[in-house]
Amino acid sequence: MVSELQGGACFITHDGGLWVTRRLGLTDERADKFGKIVIGDNTNIGLNSIIMPGVTIGKNCIIGCGAVVTKNIPDNSVAVGVPARVIETIEEYAEKNAKKVVLTKQMTCKREFLENYFRKQ
Repeated sequence: MVSELQGGACFITHDGGLWVTRRLGLTDERADKFGKIVIGDNTNIGLNSIIMPGVTIGKNCIIGCGAVVTKNIPDNSVAVGVPARVIETIEEYAEKNAKKVVLTKQMTCKREFLENYFRKQ
């Protein structure tokens, strides 16, 4: 399966803060710190999210727009916020949104349909 990365999401794999400790002589001047990021299958990373070094996001997850993920997110979770925290399961998300779903995926005249749909509401 494929995971979806929405525009503006940022994967940070390097801790730039070490430049401070290097300049103070607290860390070797050659020191760098990196962290691998792992994203599970069928996961949506929302617009303008930031994923920090060393984080694993499980499969079947939704990361909300603008979230800053600093810790691992378990499979089948919805996580939002700064820092991101799990707020519900995928099943709870699906149930909560079931009545809001509009069947327009792959529709050729989606704009016209939506204009009429929202006029009626």
